[in-house]
Amino acid sequence: MKNKVLLLLPLTALLCSCQTPPVVGPADCIQPCETKSSSDKDISGKLALDLNQINASGSVEAKYKNTLGRDYSALSDKNCLLLLGMRAIECYKKQRIIDQPTAQRMAQDALQAWRQAVGAPVTQAGAGGNVSARELKLINRSPEAGYIKAELAKGGLIRR
Repeated sequence: MKNKVLLLLPLTALLCSCQTPPVVGPADCIQPCETKSSSDKDISGKLALDLNQINASGSVEAKYKNTLGRDYSALSDKNCLLLLGMRAIECYKKQRIIDQPTAQRMAQDALQAWRQAVGAPVTQAGAGGNVSARELKLINRSPEAGYIKAELAKGGLIRR
């Protein structure tokens, strides 16, 4: 019996020393914007955290819209708001907690929140709520403009 216990000890030690690989989950999915302003870093980090905490329980779409609908007037780079909105949609699709029609509605919500943040009247919107030429100029100021425009196009909001 003593020999059996001695044989199990090394096996037990081996099993205990193994670590399970980290699970990449929602907390790793939406990264904050890279900004120069410490204030923008704080706001971006908080927004990314809030968007990461939205999960499949309840209405993802309503929680997303409420999160983006907050007052972001203190954010100097308003494109960061749109970027995080697009990153969140991509994240939720990868996690399979939203489908494509929901993603399209959420892209519209992100665009509306961005319009409100930049003070762009809805009358500046392009035909059918699409991004107008004037709005594209604002989006093009972002280092992530290519990604933002590609995601808006997936949502049917930019004509290619």
